[in-house]
Amino acid sequence: MRTGHSRFGHRMWRGLGRAQAMLAILASSALAAIGGGGCERKQAGAAPPGGPVEVVVHTVRARTMPIVYEFVGQTQASKTVEVRSRVQGFLEKRAFEEGKHVDEGDTLFKIDDRSFKADLEVARAQLARAQAELANASRQVGRLQELQRQGATSPRELDDWETQERTARANVRLYEANVAQAQLNLSYTMIVSPLRGKVGLTMKDEGSLVDAGPNSLLTTVWQVDPIYVLFSISEREWLQWREDVAAERVRLGQGLAKPKVQIVLLDGTVYEAKGELDFFDATVNPQTGTATARGVFSNPLPEPTAERPEPEEPLKPGQFVRARIVGWERPNSLTVPKRAVLQTPSGPVVMGVNSESKVEVRAIRTGAWSGDEWVVLEGLKAGDRVISDGFMKAPPGTMVKAIDRAEQGAGAGAGGQSFEGVK
Repeated sequence: MRTGHSRFGHRMWRGLGRAQAMLAILASSALAAIGGGGCERKQAGAAPPGGPVEVVVHTVRARTMPIVYEFVGQTQASKTVEVRSRVQGFLEKRAFEEGKHVDEGDTLFKIDDRSFKADLEVARAQLARAQAELANASRQVGRLQELQRQGATSPRELDDWETQERTARANVRLYEANVAQAQLNLSYTMIVSPLRGKVGLTMKDEGSLVDAGPNSLLTTVWQVDPIYVLFSISEREWLQWREDVAAERVRLGQGLAKPKVQIVLLDGTVYEAKGELDFFDATVNPQTGTATARGVFSNPLPEPTAERPEPEEPLKPGQFVRARIVGWERPNSLTVPKRAVLQTPSGPVVMGVNSESKVEVRAIRTGAWSGDEWVVLEGLKAGDRVISDGFMKAPPGTMVKAIDRAEQGAGAGAGGQSFEGVK
């Protein structure tokens, strides 16, 4: 799956309009500098007539950077239940408003129950008759047992009545079960919500004949608090993350037992509540090469107000969002301002200032970006100086006067956009 780095990365170049204006001019110089064009560099090294050019530089320093892994995700109800009829009958009443909130146990539908009440009365009458037959058989067995002790009756007659007593007791159990079944069927005529959530469209109108088969679906109820956000992580991204953790290039922030999940809506709004990463698939889908992960978020129903007498939950199932896994950090990270990075056909470069105060092109490999800074994986070391402002007037080889204006705390915000190394 493509991460937010490729999907939304165009935004981060909006601030580089001035750099893009000179890319065509710098491209040949950058490629020559990378390739080691000695004579060109020597000719460009002459100081301009007015003296060294003033440029603003950023000194590369190692520090701990927050890392945010971003994916495209979709919200999903934490529970989805199809409400179906369990008995056959005519739909007598619909007791809810479509699309509204319902609580567990609220009545949704009522089926005509007159025939089920009649069935219950029949079952109760049969049970009463069976109980009477059992009582009669028990009395006969007791009387014959007393007569047998006196020698006034035959053993066969006693055996016959004992058999009738056992049969009557079995009939009582049978009709008790019939009564319980009839009571259960009668209860099925009152269809209630199985959970607290939002109810959807009704599939049957009042007066329709419903049954316990294909004609049973009445509506659907979704539990949206809590709500899930599902997203896919590619095998390549997962392997890169695992390698970084094993090599201790990436670690969880202090005080965190596990990472959090943050979501950004399509309009750019950051959902205020962070979620828990509660599921990561045990297998990789061979068709897509991705594994499914899931975050769980609270999505409470706001309290009604005069302005909003019928409020809705902030999130609905089926929304597309950007899911960010936050809480990870990269210790000893080398960073440069995003405005200092130029994109060339050969890859990203920066304009560095060497020990002789001359401009040189440095090819780099970038990782994630956070706030206003890129993480640099290769091509620079702590203490190097790169031009952040003024490089348009200082092509490679120019003698410059470096003014260090390191921005304190730049990039400390959580704004990273992709897995490390994803281009």
